[in-house]
Amino acid sequence: MQEFCENCRRIHSGNHVCRKSGPAASGNPSRWEWRQAVRKVCNESCEHWGSVNGSKGCTLIPKLHPGKKPCDIGPYFHAKGLACLADPPKYQSRDEVCQIAFPEFRHECQGGSLAIVTAMIGDQAKELGELTLPPMQAYADRCGADLVVIDRDQFPAWPIANKFAVESIAEKYDRTLFLDIDCYVRDTCPNLFERCGRGAIWMHPDRPFIGSDKFLRKDARILGKQGQRLQCYNTGVALMDREHASVWHPPECVSETTHTLEQSSVEVRAVDAGHAIRNLPTRFNSQYWMGQRFWRSVDDAQIIHFANADHSTRLAQIERLVNGSWVQPIVVMTTPRTGSNLLVDSLATHPQAVSASEWFSPTLTGVPAANRARGLGYCNLFKVFESERQMDGFKEIRDRSFRIYLYRRDVDAQLTSWRLACESGWFVAETRDKPVPFPANATEQIAAAERVFRADADLAIAYEDMIANWNDTIANILRLAKWKLATLQQARRRIKPRAVVGR
Repeated sequence: MQEFCENCRRIHSGNHVCRKSGPAASGNPSRWEWRQAVRKVCNESCEHWGSVNGSKGCTLIPKLHPGKKPCDIGPYFHAKGLACLADPPKYQSRDEVCQIAFPEFRHECQGGSLAIVTAMIGDQAKELGELTLPPMQAYADRCGADLVVIDRDQFPAWPIANKFAVESIAEKYDRTLFLDIDCYVRDTCPNLFERCGRGAIWMHPDRPFIGSDKFLRKDARILGKQGQRLQCYNTGVALMDREHASVWHPPECVSETTHTLEQSSVEVRAVDAGHAIRNLPTRFNSQYWMGQRFWRSVDDAQIIHFANADHSTRLAQIERLVNGSWVQPIVVMTTPRTGSNLLVDSLATHPQAVSASEWFSPTLTGVPAANRARGLGYCNLFKVFESERQMDGFKEIRDRSFRIYLYRRDVDAQLTSWRLACESGWFVAETRDKPVPFPANATEQIAAAERVFRADADLAIAYEDMIANWNDTIANILRLAKWKLATLQQARRRIKPRAVVGR
């Protein structure tokens, strides 16, 4: 097994002295400051410095300790059974785990009666803010509230922690409404300061919408509340009185951070203080990760929260909300020779459609545009075959789309058409491709699609009915998917069975 380089060995043994903070005896008020300095020293001198799965650090760490990230401080002391590293000494008394200590988060503001607060930390948040701050400002004006923007990063190692600065703001206002920067407030949103009574903290309980609560149990353990059943109150939209400001005080020390630790901390402090927590209706915090429940209720939503969406999706979706072209994605789930090209290409002519075509098949021409859209832009129309339903791309959009199962009643006719297309290369009437082998498991693919896709679909359409009643079929799809009604002609000519030369 390869040894550590000299620099990493010093860190690993717990004898490293951070040159940024001076001798270990001087102490260091911030473990995160020390940790960042360790990274800097390693980056300048470690011959094994690199990246593993997106994490930078000494690449020998994951080799010696599988599953560990290069930048995790944990491997440096756990592997040697040390309680903690020698620098800073104030943490040497901790048992088994290194502790993360937070600063006193502050944001200067004048104070007053009502405040709407958001945190805009980092370049991505600023991009979102260009779209979401104007509606927030308009809403603040309607409510007679000040809009306060937290824009100074006081904890770069975990930027979400800057939300703890809400405490210093809520102390100065009679009532404070916090909104995440990825929240879009519709111009029809009522005044929550009037709608939600005083004397309680108003937040949305996410627990009924989640699957596993493993992450909540982990948060409870980190916060020293092992066994406490957290309700997963979401702080992306949170309304409180001045007396509740202290719920935003950061934890004294934690062993690690998680995506939800900040909101779990707020919930724990509220419960410990005996504050009443009232359930904010979902339409005032309708969250993107809720999947179909999000889309089915989104027309009634007044505050749309793009929690857990990737950045490009957030930007694209919010931009479409701003310009009025926002729609739910449509996924056509099918098997070959069911008329899916007719349907998808026709839907792609809809003025609100941004099509990725056949996103999931690596051999099809729609893929380059789809990949660009996935990384840089936005798509809202997809097609997936049964054989591709386990791919990550489909899993990512499955719960956030209107799902159509397209099938043929006459399976024998479908198999015949499929075989002829494979042997001739005529998959569409306009273009002839190279012949490909007819899959031996074609019948099994059709049966699997019938079993899985039908149960998963919001709408099932038979090819025979679609062709016989084209306009009614399109109108029904648009109505159920909540797209604007439009007349869409068949974008392709239907292909007729062709004899294969040489047969």
